Amino acid sequence: MIALPKIPQQKANIFQKVQTVEPMMMQPIIIDEDFINEHEEQETIHGYVVREIIGQTPTGVEMLVENVIGQKFILKAFDEGIEDIGRMEIKLLQILKGKKAVNMTDYFFYNKKLHMVMNYIPYSLQNMIYEQNITLKDIKKIMLRITNIIKYMHDQNILHGDIQPQSFRLTPNNIPSMIASNFQCARILSVDYVPQKLQPVHYRAPEIIQGKQSSKNTDMWSIGCLFYELIMKKPLFDVESLDNVVVQQLHLFKYQHLKAPVINKIEEEMYYKFSTSFLKKLGLSTKAAKLPVYHVYQTQKQFWPTINDEILCMEKWKQEDKENCIKLLYGLLNHDPNKRLSCDAILKSPFLQEQFGFRIK
Repeated sequence: MIALPKIPQQKANIFQKVQTVEPMMMQPIIIDEDFINEHEEQETIHGYVVREIIGQTPTGVEMLVENVIGQKFILKAFDEGIEDIGRMEIKLLQILKGKKAVNMTDYFFYNKKLHMVMNYIPYSLQNMIYEQNITLKDIKKIMLRITNIIKYMHDQNILHGDIQPQSFRLTPNNIPSMIASNFQCARILSVDYVPQKLQPVHYRAPEIIQGKQSSKNTDMWSIGCLFYELIMKKPLFDVESLDNVVVQQLHLFKYQHLKAPVINKIEEEMYYKFSTSFLKKLGLSTKAAKLPVYHVYQTQKQFWPTINDEILCMEKWKQEDKENCIKLLYGLLNHDPNKRLSCDAILKSPFLQEQFGFRIK
């Protein structure tokens, strides 16, 4: 087993039980008022001057800080009781050493909380998707870069676990500068460690929603969701709740042109414990511990377009690009984790080979 790093100024048992963290939904960031009050009169933390509270993550608070010569950094203060998650994140960044991942420059304990210092890169892929006009060529460049980043991690036996637009940082208009961040869900596959469900639900693979073990294939599902968002400038799943995501995932599988026996098998195997409020809205019984997802799907009166319909309507795209794009999306969004495309398969896909074949080994 790989040893996790020792933390300077340690005063508590950092292997205490991890607190339960509720699944993260896409909702406005709520600032921890107690944390702000605690630092109102505290100008420095371990020699770093706090300039701004950026926001609160599922594992702690992130601040914009400066060192004594005015260089800007991100200082992350992990919540008490979840230091083992912080230690794993630190260990992974030590392994990656800034290669294709954000660079960690320092870590320490302060006021009984584990802190980690990282390079400050304010611009994310989220900004690029929703603030710029992204061309087909840009989409291919981004997919190439993301795939190479995740391939590097998978080759190191590291699962990222939180692939989404905000997890990739870059210099504006400089796709090759893109690096990965947000390692709170990451883990070393050889280590007996199960991260909390912190990833936003509309990037979360079906097997994770069902409470099964994660793998490299879990990351590939999330890449598929991100790929769709790059193209359509909207998330693949219309998130109101985790319940909705489960039903929409079944809709996705039903329209992948799978053979009837495959669809029937998926419908038979997909069960989920829906929330009482969700079932009441649909007029369904709330007594069963779990319900067949297909049974709930049949009661939905909503219309969701298919990936085929949306991609085939893309203007200025060649028919070949549309077909290659659909094939790549469905290869990543396979219900069976073991049948999803790998990073190597993405790099060899016609969608990328047509543009970058001479540069991809």
